[in-house]
Amino acid sequence: MKKIKDTTKQGVWNDTEASVLGCFLIDNTAFDYARRVFALEPEDFKERCNRKIFEGMIHIHYCKSEPIDMMTLYAEHKRRKWTIDKNYLSHLVSVVPTAANLEHYLKLLKGGEK
Repeated sequence: MKKIKDTTKQGVWNDTEASVLGCFLIDNTAFDYARRVFALEPEDFKERCNRKIFEGMIHIHYCKSEPIDMMTLYAEHKRRKWTIDKNYLSHLVSVVPTAANLEHYLKLLKGGEK
């Protein structure tokens, strides 16, 4: 099994990445918006763990046409034989109480105004 090491440290990039991913987990419409308006790609995530999570989200959404949530994301990572910490997924959901600030987080992640 390939292990995805959670290298998350305190910092603006990690907080921003976690906030963006958390928005996707609580509001599936946020994912389409980020991909369409901000052209969000896996390479936009500096942390390898977050990049892999986003890649899993892409597959769930576009290939499987399933909703993105903790259960489908965990199952996708298990299918790919990637280990992911369920506590980290829970953390992503708890980082943001609402997806209302997604646009702000995406601007920070992309490094400027859109």
